[in-house]
Amino acid sequence: MRKKLSLLFISFGLLLAVTAQAAGFTSRIAVLRGEQWWGVFVNGGHEEPFTKPFKVNTADYDASSLTTPFLVSTAGRYIWSSAPLEIEFTGDELIIGSDVEEVKAVSGGRTLRAAYTVCCLRNLLRTEQGDASRPSPSADFFNLPLYDTGHELPAPDAASLADYAAQIVQHGFPAGILLVGDGWQASDGSFMFDPEYFADPRTLIADLHAKGFKVMLTVNPYVPAAGRNFRNPASGRFLCGADGRPTVVSNASGYHLCLDPGNPDEAARMRAQLAKLRAEYGVDGFLFDAGTVVATLQGERLAAFMKGWASLGEGIELCEYAPGFDTPFTPYINGLPAGSPFDWEFLASGQADILSAGLVGYPFCRPLPADGAGSSDDPRLLLRYLQQAAAMPVMNIGFAPWRVASGADLGPFREAVRLRELFGPYLAELARDAVRVGEPMLRHMAYQFPRNGFADCPDQFMLGSRYLIAPVLDSTDRRLVRFPKGVWYDAGGKRYKGPLVTEIAVAPDRLLYFEQRPAKGDK
Repeated sequence: MRKKLSLLFISFGLLLAVTAQAAGFTSRIAVLRGEQWWGVFVNGGHEEPFTKPFKVNTADYDASSLTTPFLVSTAGRYIWSSAPLEIEFTGDELIIGSDVEEVKAVSGGRTLRAAYTVCCLRNLLRTEQGDASRPSPSADFFNLPLYDTGHELPAPDAASLADYAAQIVQHGFPAGILLVGDGWQASDGSFMFDPEYFADPRTLIADLHAKGFKVMLTVNPYVPAAGRNFRNPASGRFLCGADGRPTVVSNASGYHLCLDPGNPDEAARMRAQLAKLRAEYGVDGFLFDAGTVVATLQGERLAAFMKGWASLGEGIELCEYAPGFDTPFTPYINGLPAGSPFDWEFLASGQADILSAGLVGYPFCRPLPADGAGSSDDPRLLLRYLQQAAAMPVMNIGFAPWRVASGADLGPFREAVRLRELFGPYLAELARDAVRVGEPMLRHMAYQFPRNGFADCPDQFMLGSRYLIAPVLDSTDRRLVRFPKGVWYDAGGKRYKGPLVTEIAVAPDRLLYFEQRPAKGDK
């Protein structure tokens, strides 16, 4: 497994090892009449398809706005390179600079879907073992809800974690993946349970497993910049700058040195500690969070760090990285930090980011609001969020529904989470297809229905080819739905014949989704 996964990160190292100097080759690619382009930005709130001029170098890694040298268009053209690109969009043309090659727009067919799939098959899905050998994230990510406890349990301990799991079940919610945030370790970077707060982690995790839960722990590369660590920072364990001095970062818990997974010895030590957590205590997986230090690194230092950091997740199917990597089709969940806080705008921007990510080879994503999904007490917003999340690659639940609703009012929250039982198996199937042929799990309407005027329609999407999902993204309980040609049925059996644009009143406890199927008597 390690050899297979390592191949996926080679391109990452190549991308970042190239410095952002003046390009040796420059191409000018005219935008065709009516042609619209997606790409470059995996996330970050940039409007897609491109409508406003921009200029970016994809070698400049930014954890809050991942970029990639991959573009696709509604005219069936794509632009791709294995090295970073300087990309400027003027509105009328794309000016592409490269240090290693002359970049051209390649025809993959006549549609956005054709351009994307052809580029994936030619450039992104090749492995020495063949496509079928490519690993994918655990199906548990798609079949189970993920309960992110970081907001509700900012200082986790065994009792509070066990109680939180019990509350989930007692309130009628299904067991799922419990993601434990920072605070479980004896000290940051020790990768060992704090014995004061987790006296018997083996029994705790066994009890959670018996209730149907999986357990993920958040890990990071930080250790306190104090004591023995601070007195011996040049031991080879810690990340240092070009001047040989240790890199110091700060976060909510203080000032820290950073362990250096780019050092093979340190990476091996960290892998051994992770293996011990899995073998001795039954931990199922990890969220690898290095956002604070990633923002401080550039060039070869960043490439070495990220290559070593990526190696820690090899062979762990229940695995997420936040921030993720700018390498397509990595076999873990890609946490996409969003610039907006958890509000109505986040519902729209997070969905748009997921759709854009799917068009450049990132099908396994979880949008992460800037201040956590538990920061709101607005029951209407939280319910609409859960309904939307039920059809996302990962159903992220970052708050306790019973904290914001009770009695009969809690019923719609349970129903929203239960939607995962409908969508989960299909999402797992789509994930397998994604690593085999590259198709996105969540698909932009323009991808699935070319030349139907859907390029400006990021507020609804296709889940695979089976479901049209139209979540409510504001507080109005109404929304406009644009149906492509065909016959569509909602969850109650009501029939809509497209092409059709119509406004639909949406009950607070309802997610709008539709299936396309032939109707009796329809031709």
